[in-house]
Amino acid sequence: MELDRTCNSLNFMGPQANRLRGNYLAAARFLEPAQKRARHQDGLGRQTAICSIPESLHSGAPSSPTNLPNLMLTFDGGSQGEQSSAGSGAVLYRKDDDGRFDEIAAWSLKLGPGRTNNEAEYEALCMGLDKVNELIEEPANLTIQGDSRLVINQMGPSQWKVNKFELQQLKNRADNAVNELVDRMNVSWIHTLRCNNKRADELATFGSRQPGHVGEIIS
Repeated sequence: MELDRTCNSLNFMGPQANRLRGNYLAAARFLEPAQKRARHQDGLGRQTAICSIPESLHSGAPSSPTNLPNLMLTFDGGSQGEQSSAGSGAVLYRKDDDGRFDEIAAWSLKLGPGRTNNEAEYEALCMGLDKVNELIEEPANLTIQGDSRLVINQMGPSQWKVNKFELQQLKNRADNAVNELVDRMNVSWIHTLRCNNKRADELATFGSRQPGHVGEIIS
């Protein structure tokens, strides 16, 4: 019912708008089981809201084939400042037959001092993409979700301009990894809010606090 109220509040009108409403509702229900699962794990008893319309719907991307496994890669990165270490985290989920997203792998990465938040976000994405390429050989639908609007819009259909050399280098790495995936996977991009990205955020914080071993991935 909450999803229906959300869609009705958008005041869609006309046939084309009704199709958009249907796509929005389908995407929201696709994510809803994972959010309910996260709420149960947190034990807070609070309802997690759908925080944003998926970027793939803004782009008019076709719906994913329903006969393929559904995977979700979430990523996050953070820096505490120039004198402190930064960290990155990524999580891979698979949707089960009951519509729940089960965590199948997770990684943390320690970065050295002097790294920016945006660099840490890209490092998290690159780490996750590389691991998906290593682990998953089968065709699948892969949704990539993060709370960095900059990274999602630079990598996704919007193709925002990259202004910094360091970020362009990292984006090139991510582009290469995505190019390997698209031969066998349907890739879509979703921007979410931080409240929906807690697991990856925890892993990024964990990575930043590990002693030594900068650049080592912790599974």
